[in-house]
Amino acid sequence: MIFSASGLVSWGLPLNLIALLQSSGLSQASAVGIASLGGPATLLARLVDAVAGERFPVERVALGGLALGPLACLIMAFGPGSAVTAASFVICFSAAMGVISVARATLPLALFGRQGFGAMLGKLAVPQNIAFAVAPLLFAVMIETLGNRATLVASAAIQLVGFLAMLWLVRLLRGA
Repeated sequence: MIFSASGLVSWGLPLNLIALLQSSGLSQASAVGIASLGGPATLLARLVDAVAGERFPVERVALGGLALGPLACLIMAFGPGSAVTAASFVICFSAAMGVISVARATLPLALFGRQGFGAMLGKLAVPQNIAFAVAPLLFAVMIETLGNRATLVASAAIQLVGFLAMLWLVRLLRGA
C-alpha cells in the first residue's frame, strides 16, 4: 500500500507535468525549464539520502519522502500560479520521489532481512507494477475529467494513504 500509492502518483503525474505547468499560466518554455528541475532535485535527494541516510532508520526517511509528496501537490493546487510555485512543486515532488524510490528498495531489506528479502520483494512488486501500469492512463483521464487542481488534490490524497500506511507500519515496528 505504501509504495503502490506513492508509485501511482509518481508514474502518472510527471507524464502530464508540462501541460499541468502550462495550465497554471506558464509559457511552454517556462514550463519545460521548470520541469527540467525534477532530474537534479531527484538526484540531490538521493545523494542526501546516501550521505545522511545511515544516520536515520529507513522507515523515518521513507516517512519524510511520503510527507513531502502530498505537500508538493497541495502547494501546486492552492498556491499562486507562478514560476516560484511551479518550481517549488517540481523540486519538492521530485525530491520526494527520489527518496521514496530508494526507500522502496531498502525498506524490505531492513524489515525482513536477507532471508526474506527476495520473496518479499517479489510479493511487493505485483501491486506496485499494477499501479505503475495503470497510472499514465488514470492520470490522463483524471486531468481530462477533473481538471488540474482536483487531480493535484487527488494526488495528495493518494499519497497521504501511503504516508498513513507507513506511519502505521512504523508504529507496528515500535510495538514489535
